[in-house]
Amino acid sequence: MSQTKPTKNLSTSTSSLSSASSKVSSSNEMRSRLRSIFHRGNSRSDAALTQVVVCKRLAKFPRLFLAKRQETHKVSIEPSFTDDSPNLMASTASETLSFEQKADTFADYTRKLEDALTLLRDMKREEYESETALKILRFLENLIHQPKEWISGAKLKLTEMKFAEMAMTLMNSYKEKGYLVRRIVFVHSILLYNSMSNFTDHEFDKEGLIRKQSADAGFIEFACDILNDPSYRESLKKCYVVESPEETMQSDDFNNYQKILYICDSALTILYNLANLPDLKIHFRECNAMNVIAEYTRLPSNTINIQCPRTPNNEEYIASLKELRDIASAIRLTSCLLLPLIMNEDEDNLLAANTSEVLPLLSGMIQMYNRNDQRFYGFSFVELVDGLSKLMVRGRTHAFIDKNLVNILLNILKHPTQDNALLECVSNAILNASFDEKVQSFLDSDHAVSIIRSAKNNCRSQLVQKNCQAILWTLNRIQHKCSSAINNVTQLQGHIMISYNRSVTAMCLKIRDRLKSLHYNVWLDVDNINGGVLESMAQAVENSSMVLICMNEQYKQSYYCRLEAEYATELRKPCIPLLMQPRFRPYGWLGIIKGAKIHVDFATLPFEEAFSLLIREIETIRRDNLMENGDLNSTSDRSNQHLYHQPSIGFSSIDNSHRSAIGNVFEAKDKTNNTVMTWNAETVKQWLALSQLSHLQHIFTDIDGKLLYRLYKMKVSATDSYYKFLDKYIDCRQTAQMSDTLRFDHELDSLFQQ
Repeated sequence: MSQTKPTKNLSTSTSSLSSASSKVSSSNEMRSRLRSIFHRGNSRSDAALTQVVVCKRLAKFPRLFLAKRQETHKVSIEPSFTDDSPNLMASTASETLSFEQKADTFADYTRKLEDALTLLRDMKREEYESETALKILRFLENLIHQPKEWISGAKLKLTEMKFAEMAMTLMNSYKEKGYLVRRIVFVHSILLYNSMSNFTDHEFDKEGLIRKQSADAGFIEFACDILNDPSYRESLKKCYVVESPEETMQSDDFNNYQKILYICDSALTILYNLANLPDLKIHFRECNAMNVIAEYTRLPSNTINIQCPRTPNNEEYIASLKELRDIASAIRLTSCLLLPLIMNEDEDNLLAANTSEVLPLLSGMIQMYNRNDQRFYGFSFVELVDGLSKLMVRGRTHAFIDKNLVNILLNILKHPTQDNALLECVSNAILNASFDEKVQSFLDSDHAVSIIRSAKNNCRSQLVQKNCQAILWTLNRIQHKCSSAINNVTQLQGHIMISYNRSVTAMCLKIRDRLKSLHYNVWLDVDNINGGVLESMAQAVENSSMVLICMNEQYKQSYYCRLEAEYATELRKPCIPLLMQPRFRPYGWLGIIKGAKIHVDFATLPFEEAFSLLIREIETIRRDNLMENGDLNSTSDRSNQHLYHQPSIGFSSIDNSHRSAIGNVFEAKDKTNNTVMTWNAETVKQWLALSQLSHLQHIFTDIDGKLLYRLYKMKVSATDSYYKFLDKYIDCRQTAQMSDTLRFDHELDSLFQQ
């Protein structure tokens, strides 16, 4: 089922702020440059804005995971500076603060981190641009370079002290004071954004605690508000023809462009990290993030056009300009990879319209893999393929899924001795694309199938083996049982299958245990996987009497969950949707399967209450199956009694509040007039006429006895839906009166309770 993917690199969004190369990094020269920049009397110095902050250039190194990151060259900002606003002096803290001293142990470092966060939390608003604040932000930005075992404890301290809330307070203040107006505000903002980018990365925040706190603190809305600023978008759409690099980088307009570039790139980086936590998708939907981010995929690709030869005098400036151009491309790419994480499946057209120009860039970067293993715009190759995979599964009919792209992935899969993480990502991309008929035509060749079979048989990774097996299954290269082979006996006597995503394993185990305590026969893959995964899954669906579909965002995104649910639908297995995520609304293929079925809400209701509703739905399906097979009172029912709920056992004290109502439902259903089930549509019309409701016959066109019984079942088990249904089809008719609704309701009760 679905698995977690790596998120965007922990690199700072301002790697190119170090516009000068190593020649500028000597301490004396840097100190003099920075002193002139921050001095009030020299606000228009020759130094470019990109020399204000010298950051860690992590984006330039091919490091895939946090554990591989090393300490990199760092240059401090000159400690003595003044604010560049007239008559305002930035408050200074010349003494060494407690957290600045080197920590020798983990406990010592944790204590220093707590001291820094306490200082930040207790700061007054006017101190947010002080040197103390600057030192704290630099200390926090450097956190990811501590020993790996220290980082785990540090992130718990960040969560415990709610750093995300502090960060949002500072961000709002800096935004109000103006990134473009005051240089010191911009410097503080970038350091803060860098820290947030690091702390929200999946490799740092595997549990998602900091990301959830960031979303709850309002960062998604905050970032969307920044990105939705028309002046920012217009600035990033400008194209600069550079004939004199020095003059260009010293102009006010270009300085503002750089600031906006860094701010927008940082905001999108953090949004990308947050979007990789599926539970936060609702936050993106609520603030219209889809349309806001889509605008950034359409930014021009040639924003900086360098038209001058490289010389010893301008090579530092040209290097900085190229890095700025890379950041502009990174913004487009990040936006493109963000969209499939937050969109609904019915928005495929929007995705196609906003990614078509970026996809050649993404495809080209993937094709460069065999020649260069560096990171691309801060993304690892695995992240790029993962992003492509999500684009494929979201927009399966898009023209960009061409044969060349599929062949690139197959060529990587051809070498099963490569890194497992790479092979897992590539095989998952092919698997997600295999739902598309055009991609199936690319894959359904002897050459492609031989590569997939070889990877399945020779790769060390079980996930790759599983993915390859699923690809072959999708291509019908593995035979599975035809739906016609499923007989009615299975429908009556089979087990209850729980189809779920690993993210809700604990809740599903709880449901399984409660059902088993009531003597239901339950199938859950943690108990019953034998042999191949797909074969076991197929047999579980085929031998089930009903399927519980545990719905959440991760379930919707999982290929295997989709395979289970669609196979159950193909075999016409009764399905009971169980809601596992608050406010989640099924969409796309899951929305089609859910349809008008009434779901059981395990996300918000108390467990016992939701479980009682589940029992009622299970018993409703069970009795419907028996009735439709004319077997309600047969020995088959009694012989299989152990599969179903026994009224004498299994209810807790909370269940007792529902027991009477449920008992009444089934008692009424036992009295059902079985002859009604044989009525055709004409007989139903005759019944309406006898009930003095002949003027409503046009509403009941093509309604037979079985459908009439389903309407009665809705009245018994979902009263609110039943009366809304009557309101829609009877009360809204001008020819109908209130008495018609009441008479129909009475006659329906009489029909099935006689």
